Amino acid sequence: MATQNFIGGGYYGKMGATVGQRWKNKRIIRSYVIPKNPRTERQQANRSVFALCTRYSQIAMQMNFRAPCFQSETTPEWGLRMKTALTLKKNGKTNEECIPVIPIDYNPLYSVQTLAFVSKTADGTITLRPAGTLPAENRSLSAWVAMWDSQGEEKGEGLHSAEFISGADPLIKIYNVKNFDETQLSVFLMVSNDDKSFQNSTFYCGAQRTIENSIFEGNIFSASELPDGNTYTFDGDTLKTTSENAEFIEDTFKVI
Repeated sequence: MATQNFIGGGYYGKMGATVGQRWKNKRIIRSYVIPKNPRTERQQANRSVFALCTRYSQIAMQMNFRAPCFQSETTPEWGLRMKTALTLKKNGKTNEECIPVIPIDYNPLYSVQTLAFVSKTADGTITLRPAGTLPAENRSLSAWVAMWDSQGEEKGEGLHSAEFISGADPLIKIYNVKNFDETQLSVFLMVSNDDKSFQNSTFYCGAQRTIENSIFEGNIFSASELPDGNTYTFDGDTLKTTSENAEFIEDTFKVI
């Protein structure tokens, strides 16, 4: 429906087969064109990827909003996050690996190489032991945790507050994680949310499983890591298993 401008003349909006609008500070009238939306397979695939990357970027903004590594004089933070997520997706990354908490090619000052499960409490506090390049100070973290059961069904995922505790035996504590089972597959993505207080020094833990979830002895998983009575071996970097959930497991686990 068009809106008449009685003082300046003309109108705005659709009127019949025409549309009134402002273009380059001038009032113009153009023909109304029905937008084309063929819904091709490629178009639908692109929309699906865009929707996923939008969700990933929303999660990332909650994890380390206004992170110094995403500040630019020319591009808004949201645009950089989306660009990063889309690039990660294009490069073959999946799920938590696509959450853009740091830019592509950014090298954080501190990073975690492996995680080992230590303990859990009834109130949902998980304690992990990180290894890697670690800071000397305690740090505030945001943690994204995703969990699956032995059948490959997702048990839950969500954002949690966490902290890195420095010292002779450095630890990471993640809070309020319900129904966590250390014997099943879990993936952790963590990033510091206090960079401005530490000279923009980012603490980063890319999407990782704990050692209990992913390590193997030689080329065979130990029974304590996948306690289902099946055989797990590696053909190069490819996991082979006799499990009835072979497709899910072979796609999920990898050599580290």
